[in-house]
Parts: sequence; structure tokens; C-alpha cells
Amino acid sequence: MAVGIYPSTYEQWIALFGVLLPVSTLAGTACWRAWTYHREQRQNEWKRLHELIGILHDGSKGLFLQFAAVGELRTIKVDKRTLSIVVDLAIKTCLQQGHVALADELKHLRAELPDS
Repeated sequence: MAVGIYPSTYEQWIALFGVLLPVSTLAGTACWRAWTYHREQRQNEWKRLHELIGILHDGSKGLFLQFAAVGELRTIKVDKRTLSIVVDLAIKTCLQQGHVALADELKHLRAELPDS
């Protein structure tokens, strides 16, 4: 056992905790902020996915905006299996609305995703 590495007096213990407490508090705060930031980003991605689904299923938004939504679906960071289910439903909706070109673009996106 090493000699002299542990505090032996009351003042040394106070000095040790005076250093460790702010450092551990700062580290804990940084971890908490990183976790909450990550959680907020995931919530924003799900919110954006909901908006894109609304754009794809609403035919009155315009075909250009729907194509832009398909392009943005490629970059969204949600579970790919969930995204593949959303794309499958959007393909059916586009075919029902008569937007064959948009359905083809969604099929290309679907080919990039794993099977659900």
C-alpha cells in the first residue's frame, strides 16, 4: 500500500473535497446537458417526421412540396424500420391520389430502407 497518498488531516480532507466537489458537479452537469440535448434532438426528429407525413398525405400541399418531403425523409434520423412503414403507407396514398412519379420516388427511398 502506498504511503502518503491519502489525506491524513482534517484540512487535507476539506481541500480534497473542495477540489473534487466542483469537478464532479461540472462533470455531472455536462453529462446531464448532453443527455437532455440528445433527447430534445430525437423529439424534434419525431416532430419533423409527423410534419412530413402530413405533407405527404395532404394532396392539397402541392406536388413540389411533397417531393421535397420525400427528399427530407432520406435525411431524417429516426428508426429505419419505422420509416419504412411510413414510406409504405405513403406509397399507397400516392397511388390512390394518382401521383405516380411521387410514388416512384418513394419506392426508390423504400429500396434504401430495411424490410419491416
